[in-house]
Amino acid sequence: MSVTLSEEKNDLVKAIAKSQGFDDYTVNITSGSMKGDGYLGIIYTVYIQDKRKISKHLHLIMKSALTEETLRENSPIKKAYDREIYLYNVVFPAFDLLSHEVGITNRFCETAKYYGSLSVDKEECIVLENLKEMNFKLWNRKLAMDENHVALVFKTYAKFHGTGLALKLLKPEKYEELCKNLKNIFRKDEENEEDAKQFQENMKFVFGNGFRAVANDEKATQGLTKFAQGCKQFFMEDLQKAEYSTILHGDCWCNNMMFKYNNLEDSSRPSEMCLLDWQISQTGSPVLDLSYFFYACSAKNVLYKLKDFLTIYHQNLSKTLEEAGVNPNDIPTYEGLEDQWKFYSKHGLFMTLFVMKVILSEVEEAPDLSELAKSGKNLIESISGTESKNMEAINKRLADVIVFMNEQDYL
Repeated sequence: MSVTLSEEKNDLVKAIAKSQGFDDYTVNITSGSMKGDGYLGIIYTVYIQDKRKISKHLHLIMKSALTEETLRENSPIKKAYDREIYLYNVVFPAFDLLSHEVGITNRFCETAKYYGSLSVDKEECIVLENLKEMNFKLWNRKLAMDENHVALVFKTYAKFHGTGLALKLLKPEKYEELCKNLKNIFRKDEENEEDAKQFQENMKFVFGNGFRAVANDEKATQGLTKFAQGCKQFFMEDLQKAEYSTILHGDCWCNNMMFKYNNLEDSSRPSEMCLLDWQISQTGSPVLDLSYFFYACSAKNVLYKLKDFLTIYHQNLSKTLEEAGVNPNDIPTYEGLEDQWKFYSKHGLFMTLFVMKVILSEVEEAPDLSELAKSGKNLIESISGTESKNMEAINKRLADVIVFMNEQDYL
């Protein structure tokens, strides 16, 4: 269905067309997202076709912010779009510059090409290349991810985190300057009693998902209880102390990744991938990204091969840092990475307890955020407090993760 954009967004499309050498052209804009695809925005496909040269065209995606007033008052939508724009405009160019200056061949380039954006209030949007037109595909979110895909994700995160760590170690002033604008968009400078109460309510809803999943497993329940009792200190204090803190992706579930395959008939062996959606990027331990992805997306048998994937990650992280010329003594050891996992991977469990219902629910079960805001409920309460048709599968996946973590003494 054809879509009409605002004047500001139309002007942005025109500016992009002009910058790409289009003079006489047509533009076709259609809705490109389904309910549940993106919780903070609407996706449009933008197709620009030259009228005189049929082979000249451009396939784009525009991610546009939701504008409902109550929703925007209760959600950091403006901050989220500004954060992603900042990553594309400032952070990624800084990474590219460093990679070229120091000769990193294992360069991080797994992002969609950026064409432009708007940060005007209620007109926030970002325009990127349409990866689907380049044969990139989303993973089927209802399937737990296999070893080949997990390995590629760990390699990609190693390049991304490694570039950030290289910048931090080689150009600390530049790194600190970048990080000034990378504070957690959900954290307030000053929190009042109402905020503290909301935090406790959110914890109750999220951990409730886990306790239901392991209700018949006494040991797993004990492990989860231990985490729940210490969660406030973990989130408010411990997460801020990471030894190898770097710039993070943030939102690491499978819908924020796309994969490409050399053999289109064989989707078991991805050849390339791209990371999407940088709206909650911040700084912290690399394990925050890795554990969120690993626990939320991996099949049960993959969980028990964690050390294989940590080895893959460490090898690629070390390669990036070595190519950058980082002092070998400053490169994190594998043992140090394991220690970080043992301490920080609880973050991944927490995110999994929240997001698993999103991953496995049916499309029609996705909440309407505008209606949600008007009702006074927040997203965590809405998702955690409602039943899904697929509760058996959701509880099974959650139980697999909690049992694994408890067995490994990660809780």
